[in-house]
Amino acid sequence: MDTNVSNELSSQSRSIIDPSLMEANRERPRKKTHGNKKLQRFRRRRRARGMSEATITNTIEARKREKEKQKSKQSKNVTNLSIVPETNPMITTVSGIKQHKTNNNEMKRIASKNKRKRDISSFQLNGHLVPSISHGNLRPPVTKKIKRNVFNQCIPSNSISVNKQYPIPIYLTHSPHFIFQTLRQQFNRLLNKKDEQIFVHVRLQLLDRKYRLEVDQRLWQSYLDLGLKEKLWPRSLYEIAKTDQSNLCENYIMTQLAIIDDQLDQCNIELDKQAQSSIPILLPSLENMDKDLTSYVLLHQNYLVKRIDQQVMRYKDEIHDRQLYQDLFTYNLTDTQRHVLEDIIHLRLTQLQVYKEFTMLEQRILRQFLPLNFDQFEKITAPDFYWPSIYDRTLVDMQNKRRTILKQGKRTLLNTFYAAYEYKVDEQEEQYQQSLNRFELQLSTRDQINGMSLINYFKAYMLHHTNQIISEIFQKLTYFRLNMNHRYQRSSSVKAVVSVSPEVTIDILHCPYKQEELSHLSLAPSYIRSNQSAIQPIKHRETQIKNNLKDIKDKVKRQLTNYCKREPPISRMNQFSELLEGLLRQHYLTPLSYADRMRAQREFQLVQSIRRKSQRAKLIIRVCDKGGGLHIGSKVDYERKAAKYRDDTKAYQELSYNPLMEIFTNVTNTLDVLKNEKQLNLKNYNRLMPKRDNVRLSYMYFNPKPHKAGTPLRPIMNTIKAVTRPISDFLDELIRPIYDQYNKDNTIIDGVNLIKRLKQYATDGHLKESTQFCTFDINNLYTMLPQDESIRILGDFLRHYVGERVQRISITTIQKLAEIVLKENAFVYDHKFYKQIIGGAMGSPFT
Repeated sequence: MDTNVSNELSSQSRSIIDPSLMEANRERPRKKTHGNKKLQRFRRRRRARGMSEATITNTIEARKREKEKQKSKQSKNVTNLSIVPETNPMITTVSGIKQHKTNNNEMKRIASKNKRKRDISSFQLNGHLVPSISHGNLRPPVTKKIKRNVFNQCIPSNSISVNKQYPIPIYLTHSPHFIFQTLRQQFNRLLNKKDEQIFVHVRLQLLDRKYRLEVDQRLWQSYLDLGLKEKLWPRSLYEIAKTDQSNLCENYIMTQLAIIDDQLDQCNIELDKQAQSSIPILLPSLENMDKDLTSYVLLHQNYLVKRIDQQVMRYKDEIHDRQLYQDLFTYNLTDTQRHVLEDIIHLRLTQLQVYKEFTMLEQRILRQFLPLNFDQFEKITAPDFYWPSIYDRTLVDMQNKRRTILKQGKRTLLNTFYAAYEYKVDEQEEQYQQSLNRFELQLSTRDQINGMSLINYFKAYMLHHTNQIISEIFQKLTYFRLNMNHRYQRSSSVKAVVSVSPEVTIDILHCPYKQEELSHLSLAPSYIRSNQSAIQPIKHRETQIKNNLKDIKDKVKRQLTNYCKREPPISRMNQFSELLEGLLRQHYLTPLSYADRMRAQREFQLVQSIRRKSQRAKLIIRVCDKGGGLHIGSKVDYERKAAKYRDDTKAYQELSYNPLMEIFTNVTNTLDVLKNEKQLNLKNYNRLMPKRDNVRLSYMYFNPKPHKAGTPLRPIMNTIKAVTRPISDFLDELIRPIYDQYNKDNTIIDGVNLIKRLKQYATDGHLKESTQFCTFDINNLYTMLPQDESIRILGDFLRHYVGERVQRISITTIQKLAEIVLKENAFVYDHKFYKQIIGGAMGSPFT
């Protein structure tokens, strides 16, 4: 029965494949393309790495030959599978099915080469798939391609000895092209040949190992010198040597120094052996090359020196601490005094333990890995048990409200934790001081140790011991942070928990960004990417150096000319230019370590990915109006709210033409009239006159207000290069000091000023139980003020407090200048021109 079923399946599968259709697939002409895009990209990448055209062509030919060998092996395997002896009917039937599937797959590969569209040769006309023995897929899973460092495989295995204690560091094993790109600048020549790259890379490995051996030798030698001098060894050394005897610790250090000496000798022998071998002709001299390679090793391994200095310093502090402790407790103390001192030390250790827990909580907050009780708080406070069935704006609002509630609740709970830790530390500090004071009263002033009174000696010991424990806490925090980072990366549940750190506000239905991209956006606009120019090509950085040098020189020369009323000496300017160029070259062309370069590369790729996804999904990322975070919204939503804002305010009039030249003509004519009527002197006239080549039309953008219901928008006008910007800056400098002087009693600047005013209000006796505080907000204030009425009120204010003139400028002239700023205000938004007819521009200094 199984044989009949298999025969039926085999016959059905054969009937599905039409020979004419297979022949058509084979003979269908290939579409015309603009060359092989894959090879073009391959050539561009290799040219960017500095390879010649001949080398690129040879590499492509070698890849083609390798692919042809693989194809020939596959065709041989297919031929062998198709020849099966018919000995058993059951086996023959199954082998027929296998043969059919093999030929079918081979035909699919041929068709996919000739045509980019989906292959339909294995389908019936009604669209059913080829029947198979089971519903599952018989093909084996596709093996994942593993990226291999081809260059490291090219290095001969006998070129350098293996040392398991000093493995090859990451900066030498990952991305070797970064190494040669950096050394290319120091050698001042290209490193394209394989033998040159292998020689340089092997020598770098040897120099790196030698440097690390010398650093470790310095550390062990410092241990030995200090131990022999002080006759004490650190506790960590006893743990490493697994002994409690000082002579064994000394022998252990001597053994380590002997091992390092042998390894250094071996390393020097290998360096000399490589130097005596055939050095590539185009490389620089061995002395200069070793100097450059050593500086490159120092760039990446310089942190080892700082780490060893810290270890030696901790060793010295530990020895000093043990000496103080021995001097203190070997003194002729009574049993009562000894118990009192031990109790005081125990109080300090308990307090430092609380301080350690407090710092660990701070690190958890920074790493977004809060304790487990915060997760329970999230489940109880805002349970995730219901969401609307339709994914629309209602769901987005509910999610944002939930996150806001959780953030506020967790921050309140954190404040409670902080207060509890502070109370605990203060309480133990009070107990410590009380115990110390009682002990001081019980002592006599005649008790002295090394010329110091017993109480002062004990205080010195406690101060030193406290500082040592705090330094150990911070040292352990480094490993605690690494552990938190690893656990955060591995845990998916922790990433889904709402954190208390500032986050980007997501106001869209479907967010295309990954968690890493959202974390980068949560850093807020104040974050500046480090080493942005390091990943740019050398030519681009050279251009940046020239542009910055020219810009700074022009500005310095202009300022010196205006201040000294004459041009600076040419020789001094040339000297300044040389020094400045050296600093700029040091800033732009200094090579980075592997970690810094990879961080710059990763952040650059994150920013590029965020930009691509924003453009593809038509999203807008803006700074929030309050709080300083970022907000992600859709372009359609912004346009809808902007149109509603214009309809509600009725403050903007759409224009059918570009009003830039019209505004420029009106402003210049008004300033000419004021100058001719002697209302503006020549200095102010030149300052207020706009430059035709530098003026641009203002443009409007919107900042969201996520702290308000519905996330309304605040319009902002960019008037930096507007025609009226010089006049606006001039009026702001003229009027603001007067307003601040006479209206400071009615103005609250910020939160600190509010607290001070409330304290003064309570001191004067005005703050009572019946006192009520009222707050209000004016919607669209800037587009509600009538322009003519505002100009009249400004004149009345200045005449009342100053008089008819402000710094020799009449109030009438100030009103005319204010009228220019308010009424000659046009801008562009969404490729349309508008003019503001009510109020003033939000973003103008005078407004």
